[in-house]
Amino acid sequence: MSRPNKLVILCDGTWCGKETKTKSNIHLLAQKFGDMGDINEGDRFHDLVSTRGLKARYFTGLGLGGAFQNYIFDGATATSIGDKCKDVYQYIVEKYDDTHEIWMFGLSRGAFTIRCVAGMINNCGIIKREKGEPALLSKMAYQTYRSPYDEDAPSSRRMKRFRENASWNVKTPIKFMGLLDTVGSVGFPQLIGGVGLEWTKFHDQKVSSAVEKVYHALSMHDRLWCFEPCLALRDQKHSDNPSLKIYQKWFPGAHYDLARQEFRFLRDRDLPLIAGLVSNEIQPNIVLSSLVLEWMLKSMEEVDPSIIPGIQANIDAETKSIRAGRHLGSGDIYDRILDYAPFGRIISPVAKFGERLLAKVDEAVPQFEFSSHVEAMEETIETPLLIKPIKELLLALTDRRIPDPGAEVYDYRIPEGRLGGRSVYELANMGRYKSKTLEIFELYRLISPPGGVEEEARQDPPS
Repeated sequence: MSRPNKLVILCDGTWCGKETKTKSNIHLLAQKFGDMGDINEGDRFHDLVSTRGLKARYFTGLGLGGAFQNYIFDGATATSIGDKCKDVYQYIVEKYDDTHEIWMFGLSRGAFTIRCVAGMINNCGIIKREKGEPALLSKMAYQTYRSPYDEDAPSSRRMKRFRENASWNVKTPIKFMGLLDTVGSVGFPQLIGGVGLEWTKFHDQKVSSAVEKVYHALSMHDRLWCFEPCLALRDQKHSDNPSLKIYQKWFPGAHYDLARQEFRFLRDRDLPLIAGLVSNEIQPNIVLSSLVLEWMLKSMEEVDPSIIPGIQANIDAETKSIRAGRHLGSGDIYDRILDYAPFGRIISPVAKFGERLLAKVDEAVPQFEFSSHVEAMEETIETPLLIKPIKELLLALTDRRIPDPGAEVYDYRIPEGRLGGRSVYELANMGRYKSKTLEIFELYRLISPPGGVEEEARQDPPS
């Protein structure tokens, strides 16, 4: 029996693409599948050129290709994610036949995207391209996936008949789904009585039987509340199917470390020549970026050693990068977020000087309470413009929670022989990260040890 052809989809994270000059872990994976060639600024996707006959497309992240206000707004709210889902599904309709198996990779909201597309496939199947114009078929599939009506649910009699009549008869077309820190917040949060603010989440939280293997790397040191991760879980009805697996592991580092994302709020195109002079750039910790990419490559090799030529050499290169302990990035930037804001190199020193000056004035003439008057003025200006609540919303911080005491967690404090007897904690200078997620998880596991409850997802790491 001949080996199946590969159809590969790679969806990058928010603000990841040529115009921001970042080469994320998804971008590096794309380069291993084929020649990236020249990607123009503003391109939503790029087809890879492979000498092995596989078909592959790289999709840039959300928030690119527009004016500065769109860059910030769409990056924060992901309002265009529906268009990205339709782009990906349309590509599958155009290229897929039943000789293919699909491999999907995504970062952040790119991971959100491919999980939504998997939901579209679970709902409508992969519609055969002769059934209509691919763009319209994709729009129809997305509308059906988002529909609140019972007759549009995947299990309804109507949708079963639709898949039989219109789609390829393949039960599990997605062989491999590689996810890097799926973020599921979209749009503006809603005020829920008795709960507080809640972000709109996945249209379909569970991973369906359309996907065979899922490998999900999660950040345990990110603290941005609006970047709450979406865990990958199966419905219990699939628990007796040994081929449907989820491997989920928590890794050290912030979201941008796992992503290998370099990021500056001001792009060169916004302020040519001086963007780098007035705005600081967030730099990833390459030790932690390589740790995650090494794990993903090992996972791919476990499923199909031929998926990338010379995959072991690629794994060895990432191990070498971890051992080197170089390019340790910005660390946890969340208590210094003003330093990285637009014009942060100007605003942050001025703000700090102002704070020191006010403190001196208060000390010299405490009866005037200058700092209190300044705070009152800020409140008067910011409240009607909703500046303060927006800042508090977007910049709220909280440690992430690992909800399963049986979760697979990378203990970065342990020295490893493969790292020359050193630990990732030492190599990555992890003392700069404030999150106590690991310590709280260990306490939780001590009080409530795993076992006795059937797992929704198998979480063994690949060997």
